[in-house]
Amino acid sequence: MKRIFLMAFAIICSLSGFAQFDENIVVVVPQKVYNHVVSVGPTVGANMTMTSGQPEKYDLFEGTGIGFTGGVAARIRFGRGTGNSEEGTGMFAAGMEVKYTMNKVKTNGKDDLTLGYLDIPVLLQFYPLSGTKTANGLFIEAGPDFALLMTKSPDKLNLPLNQPYPGVQSVEFATGDLKGGDIRVAMGVGYNLGLSNMDLGIRARYYLGMSELSKNVLPTKLNTLELSLSMLFNVAKF
Repeated sequence: MKRIFLMAFAIICSLSGFAQFDENIVVVVPQKVYNHVVSVGPTVGANMTMTSGQPEKYDLFEGTGIGFTGGVAARIRFGRGTGNSEEGTGMFAAGMEVKYTMNKVKTNGKDDLTLGYLDIPVLLQFYPLSGTKTANGLFIEAGPDFALLMTKSPDKLNLPLNQPYPGVQSVEFATGDLKGGDIRVAMGVGYNLGLSNMDLGIRARYYLGMSELSKNVLPTKLNTLELSLSMLFNVAKF
């Protein structure tokens, strides 16, 4: 009987010790590490439109027109600048914008030509100083811009002839004959100032037109210099 009592006492002590040891166990749950950041926000700016190529028969343009642009921008910045940097501070990023752009083309006629485009630039950004704290937001960018012509004004454009005929001083064109779009080459430089959960960005971008406005009517290409601001909010990490 005494032996049974001692065995029971030993079992109880061992269970009590195990329970006490179990209470001291600390379970460590590993935290998920994110490296890339998705940002979305508005962008607005102003532009200066120039032309390349001049028709032989009539005097088309006389200067640079001022327009505007505005829409929504999105960006994915990949990786970290250094091992101790925050996520989304790496050397490369991909960006896209969907915006309305008004291009004002100066002419030597009675009216200027106003063209409204739906612009969709798709850009690869390179951050050469991503490993530094002070210049982590400096970037250069390049990529295609898909421009769809939405509006045009006036309906008819009257331009003076270079060599007027007797009784004929100008020629009139219907702007409805213009091409419906263009694929441009976009390139630029900018800086993103990182704030709490968002970036304030400023950039200068040049758009090189690849297609003539109209082969027979206006055989000239549009080139645009754009200055813009953006406010991008961090919406996701992965």
